[in-house]
Amino acid sequence: MKISRRQFVGSLLIGGTLGSAGLGRAGDAASARGAPGKRASIEHAFIGYPVSMASGVPRAAWSAAPGETVHFALSADNRIKPHLYMQSISGEQVHAFGETTINSQDFLTDTPWLDGAGYVPTISWTIPDNLESGAYFLNGLADVFVNVRATALAANRRLPHSLKTAVLLPTNTVNAYSTTLERSTYAHPVRVPVVSFLRPFNATHGQSWQGTVKWLSEEPLFGQPRFLIDQDLERHDVLQGVELLVIAGHSEYWTRRAREVFDAFIARGGHAIVASGNAMWWQVRYEDDGQRMVSYKGYDPAFGVDPEPDPLLVTRSWLGNALGMPIANSIGGDFERGGFGSHRKGLNVQGTGLRVADADHPLFAGLELRACDNLDFGGVREYDGAPILGLDARGRPVADRAGLGAHRLEILAYEWTKRGGAITLATAHIFQARPAGGVVLHLGAPEASNGLAAGCKVMRQVCHEYVRRILSGESLFSNRPAAEVAFAIHTPWKKTVPLMKDWCGDVPSV
Repeated sequence: MKISRRQFVGSLLIGGTLGSAGLGRAGDAASARGAPGKRASIEHAFIGYPVSMASGVPRAAWSAAPGETVHFALSADNRIKPHLYMQSISGEQVHAFGETTINSQDFLTDTPWLDGAGYVPTISWTIPDNLESGAYFLNGLADVFVNVRATALAANRRLPHSLKTAVLLPTNTVNAYSTTLERSTYAHPVRVPVVSFLRPFNATHGQSWQGTVKWLSEEPLFGQPRFLIDQDLERHDVLQGVELLVIAGHSEYWTRRAREVFDAFIARGGHAIVASGNAMWWQVRYEDDGQRMVSYKGYDPAFGVDPEPDPLLVTRSWLGNALGMPIANSIGGDFERGGFGSHRKGLNVQGTGLRVADADHPLFAGLELRACDNLDFGGVREYDGAPILGLDARGRPVADRAGLGAHRLEILAYEWTKRGGAITLATAHIFQARPAGGVVLHLGAPEASNGLAAGCKVMRQVCHEYVRRILSGESLFSNRPAAEVAFAIHTPWKKTVPLMKDWCGDVPSV
């Protein structure tokens, strides 16, 4: 059964380009978050996705290497002839296709969210051998892109003394939130447990990674990063030679192999910056040679339980011990403890960022901050939070290092938040699981480094200091004794939190 392009109500990507402020929205009518789309320009009134054509069979190609040919399968409401080009995250045009005819294409089946859209390729791009690794966007549209992998770690031409860095883009999460005929892994309105990568994305802009990636691409201390997508972490050697991994954006959906690769990287001394919130929440797995992503989330009302017989591969939350890999053991915190921020309506969470917990921490060096200073990120949707023992005499959180079994865990900044009818505590923290392992700097939320708000600039400087200290061999931790607990509390917390001396601000009521 063919489905008209006009029936693709959940995925129309219209207007918006990459400018000085970062990637523009490619339109999001009836998107996963329900925001109305606006047609900014007929030139950009198209959608699409990248494919490779090995043996004449289309395969999703959201990531490709130099020398490979990527085809973009495009469709428009009506026949249009825009001038097409490829553009870097920083706005540099790297290829021009010229004027191109884009026709309206039909879906080939009545389940395109599962089988793929089935569009015929419109244009082809052979990636130059000398093109730097990074995300490249068709006409600057946030949702029509390809990540160019590095075939090897490049020598840094900008700053010889820098960390060999890899950056992970959250393509699993983008796929999970993207809607096709109103189907996604979320019940807005129709939830399905399996989604294809062979279809247009329409949730890229909302995952808060483009601003972070642009900054990383231009910051000399990060060298010339190797950019990866989630599926690249299926290769056990993908982080060979890498010293720092940056998890950019809303990185919520992880396979077991990816978790294992990450933990092994940290265990052998690699470092990580988690520029995310609600990180590593759902286990997923791939099928059909990586063309589909399975996410039953434990149970789907329409489809029942995940039929996977191996209990360690069941697609459910990583929270707790059911899958044997608790989230906090890898990154020092999780979404259950962190909760929702100011972008979630009806939660009475007023803060638009975090507040400083330890102004004297080495990673805040040179910033002249004071305890309780607000780090404004311009609003946050979802935070992670470290486990805490309670509050000290000033009402500030004390990290539960021993409870986590960690070598070190220090809280840099925090905010009171809410989740599931309970009070939670978002944190930016620094975490080391084992003495010989690497150190994880968790920024608490993807928005913390994704924009140009005052708090984002502070957190970017924190990252800069973190990298500088790794390179110089200086301590990343304060090495001060932990503050004494004046009030025992854990999060989520369903009781009233008392007002304490020198309290930074109001705590939301349950």
